[in-house]
Amino acid sequence: MSERTSPPAAVGEPVSIETGLEALQSGAEFTGPVEKLGGHHCNDHFAQVYETDAERFAAAVPFVRHGLERDERVMYVVDKSSEAAVTAALLDAGIDADTALDTGQLSFHTVQDTYLRNGSFDPDEMVDFYAETVGEATEEYEALRIVAETTWLQDDATTVEQFMEYEAKVNDLFADEDCLALCQYDRTGFSPETVRNIIQTHPHLIYDGAACHNFYYTPPSEFFGPDEPARENERMLRTLRDRTVAKSKHRRRERFLEELYEITAATDREFDDKLQAVFELGCEWFDLELGAIAAIEPDSDRWEVEAVSASHEHLAPGMQVDLSETYCRVPAACDGGDAVGQPVTITDPVDSGFENATCFTEFGVEAYLGTRIPIDGALDRTFFFVSEEPRDDVITDEERTFHRLMSQWVSYELERREQERFLREGYEITSDPTLGFDEKLQALFDLGCERFGLELGGMAKVDSDADRFEVEHVSDDHDHFESGLSLPLSETYCTVATDVGAWEP
Repeated sequence: MSERTSPPAAVGEPVSIETGLEALQSGAEFTGPVEKLGGHHCNDHFAQVYETDAERFAAAVPFVRHGLERDERVMYVVDKSSEAAVTAALLDAGIDADTALDTGQLSFHTVQDTYLRNGSFDPDEMVDFYAETVGEATEEYEALRIVAETTWLQDDATTVEQFMEYEAKVNDLFADEDCLALCQYDRTGFSPETVRNIIQTHPHLIYDGAACHNFYYTPPSEFFGPDEPARENERMLRTLRDRTVAKSKHRRRERFLEELYEITAATDREFDDKLQAVFELGCEWFDLELGAIAAIEPDSDRWEVEAVSASHEHLAPGMQVDLSETYCRVPAACDGGDAVGQPVTITDPVDSGFENATCFTEFGVEAYLGTRIPIDGALDRTFFFVSEEPRDDVITDEERTFHRLMSQWVSYELERREQERFLREGYEITSDPTLGFDEKLQALFDLGCERFGLELGGMAKVDSDADRFEVEHVSDDHDHFESGLSLPLSETYCTVATDVGAWEP
């Protein structure tokens, strides 16, 4: 079939406006930004306002390809372009349009076959036509996907109001059926007033290589209603406010990222100084009083404070309490492997099951935002912010994202410091002139056991040809491994190491 620029689309999932956005993102033809819904409600219906054939096919080609890959029936209503021109565009994009046409999965229709099939345009008849077409298509295919050119409106007696009425009714149909549509409007052939109406009546628009959520959208009940001017005023005012709020949030986000970058990228500041600055930044942005890092060991229920942003009656470096008595027990239970965990928020300790925990009853902490940071070769940490004052509002997704960015920097720095410590201690051991070989080897065993989280270190002579394995040194007493133990090499894990090579662990 086609030369895909992304993995095959999932078959069997219901079609939706998100499916259409996925189609645009999946093809190399559509190179512009694709705006996600972001919680906005949209029907399963795109409108594309284009000015050139290149723009028109940049959306239509990936839209058709995606539908064919999802085993959907694709219906293409041609008007300004010819069937041959569309087929050529599909073939040029690597889509086997000929086979799709032969099997019936793809079909071309004229305006006379569809919108004007009874000689004139009737909104209700057209909705009935599409309803029948969807029913027939879904008997054999997963869904119906429609690409429809609308140039015929420029010459037909159909009024824009009639067509907008049809658009509103067909939206209701598409909302309840397995159908996804892309209507294409040539901006150069419509009056500015008509283009404005097109914009106002479609919640998701494609224009100039971008798929946009349309904040100018007017629901049909309002667009055709008697109080439309008053509602339009309300929408304009609401849009002004919403855009101002969005810009403010964007500037706020940029300021946080700039401040975090300035702190973490500074080459003239030590880690402890940077950490204190990160604590202060977090306290400001999260509206929480204190930032801290604690070492955790869930198996032994251990929790020990390592660093805090300010003095506190209970939370101070070196202070220990059972992990199960702290809010950190929640992120500690979220084992994300080697990755920094997702931030955990607690703003109602009693409702979250901490009514009898030390962190609440003795420390008086009312709000918590923290995550687990895994550290290779050392104890894991929790990085968190707390406050004795309750937060009036919930911790937002944006704040959780900010916290995760901070946590990733802390994770990198702690990992780097741990690696530097390991290398430094290894060098100190091997370069110490006062130690003999056996003493150095024992010290390296101890260092390795700590770093790798393993119980025993050993060294053995091996002979692959003779299948021989003989223990020479061990770091501690063991029931089986002791100096002089001899085994067939093939009966030990070391046979893997000898197969890999001397320098490959």
